[in-house]
Amino acid sequence: MKWPQHIAELRDGGEPFVIVTVGTTRGSTPRETGAKMFVTPTRTLGTIGGGQLEYECTSLAALWFRAQTEPETYSRSFTLGANCGQCCGGVVEIWFEQIVPAAADWIEDVDDALAGDIPAMLVTAGDTRTGLTKRVLLRGDEVSDPIAEQAVAALESMSAPQQILVTMSGGQVPALFEPLQHNHFEIVLFGAGHVGSALVASLSVLNCRVVWIDGRDDIFPEVLPANTHAIGTAEPQLLIGDMAPGSYYVVMTHSHALDLEVCARILARDDFAYCGLIGSRSKRRQFEKRLAGSGLSEQQISRLVCPVGISGINGKRPAEIAVAVTAQLLQLREAELALKSESPTCRLSHAKI
Repeated sequence: MKWPQHIAELRDGGEPFVIVTVGTTRGSTPRETGAKMFVTPTRTLGTIGGGQLEYECTSLAALWFRAQTEPETYSRSFTLGANCGQCCGGVVEIWFEQIVPAAADWIEDVDDALAGDIPAMLVTAGDTRTGLTKRVLLRGDEVSDPIAEQAVAALESMSAPQQILVTMSGGQVPALFEPLQHNHFEIVLFGAGHVGSALVASLSVLNCRVVWIDGRDDIFPEVLPANTHAIGTAEPQLLIGDMAPGSYYVVMTHSHALDLEVCARILARDDFAYCGLIGSRSKRRQFEKRLAGSGLSEQQISRLVCPVGISGINGKRPAEIAVAVTAQLLQLREAELALKSESPTCRLSHAKI
């Protein structure tokens, strides 16, 4: 979830901007409900899918800066085939919200919720013809209207934005619920050599957090991606106990002995999502024998992934390996999220809405 970072950046710069949000979607569309783009007088941040749709929405948003009128909200429906010449052929409703940072108190509420790692929901409700209201709701908030009640009830289970029609006294009101939570796609990478560096570059544009660890403190680049935190330490293996449960580990250090110790400690935790080791099948066989000798069970050792990366990409260049590993991590993450969304708790909570 990168859009809070974009909003914080724009707020700190003090420049007005337009939030362009994908509202409802029907059929095949380039982006999902809740996808955002931010348009300023000089640039855009984020994307709603590119192509003619994004070009037209950028042009519409930019009209406000030339007109210098009071902020407003409005919506526009696009049939992608007829209006935009895009062959996906679906229909999207796009919301446009003109924002003056100094007058948008909800931005601070978003910051506070994320800084405190508190489950929260950003609710955008109303009619784009008469104006939208935004507010941040937290678990335990006292609420009295149907929109807020449903938003708070959905905090435990909703993991992706949803637009819902809520019945109010004056009729049905569309409300966009956007969960505010830190992205818990945590990737712990051991090794800052050529392949490790290529993998960090590949992961830098994704919605994940990377902890990059190496025993050589001077090997990291001076400028790191925004989602990456580098740690140089003489004993990298000792940091494994500090990592969050559910982390995805990738091991590619300069030393086979260190690789072995790091893998042994990860496999012993049992609460990781993935433990991938760079190397050949013969390296895996050697490691299996040594790991068994260290006291790990056959079941624990079976969770080691080596070689790493999706099948079908056989190149050995650092960038090729990085692409294969990134794809594998994304596949596993998608499977994890799908499993969570199908849990009985999620189904019950969604049924209430």
